[in-house]
Amino acid sequence: MEIEGPPGESVLYCAWVWLLPGEMEEVREELEAYWAHYEDLTDERAIVLVGALCVEDCLDRMISAFFPASKILHENRDFTFSLKIDILQACSLIPRRILHHCDLIRSLRNDFAHNLDFQTLSDLGDTKLRNMDQGIKSYQADYDFSVPYRQRFEDLVRFTCIALKVYTTQVQPMRAFIDSEDFLKSLQAFAEKENVA
Repeated sequence: MEIEGPPGESVLYCAWVWLLPGEMEEVREELEAYWAHYEDLTDERAIVLVGALCVEDCLDRMISAFFPASKILHENRDFTFSLKIDILQACSLIPRRILHHCDLIRSLRNDFAHNLDFQTLSDLGDTKLRNMDQGIKSYQADYDFSVPYRQRFEDLVRFTCIALKVYTTQVQPMRAFIDSEDFLKSLQAFAEKENVA
């Protein structure tokens, strides 16, 4: 699975390199808890809504990891899915394409949440389905597109949640370093060096 981004586009762009075995097990367990929500679902509207909730929860966890003192997620109902994506986009923490996939999933959720006529993913139209397939292909170039749209959507959510979870394991130590005396000393040394030059 490909979750890297171009160097320089984001602070973190190659998370697999730093993931430790214990962290991978923790990520796997968290992801399995998400997938458990799908077990008994057959209605595609419900699948899209639950999938979007899983992605939004991953965004919440990343935001909480980077802004640990923030109460905004818990106290502000106006803190929307779109706003969460925009905040992480502005921070340039992770590759943009992952956040683009979050936005696509949010858009698909909105289509189902605001249109009673949509019963299945195929009701979304060719453009949305192509975008979904492109998102999947960016994670896994050799993906088998012979599977039904339901499976494709679940896989897009799965890949996106994996990417968000893996990067969140990197955001946490990065934030801890930013809060450390070592970071402040390094920043001060850098500023003094820059002023001398």
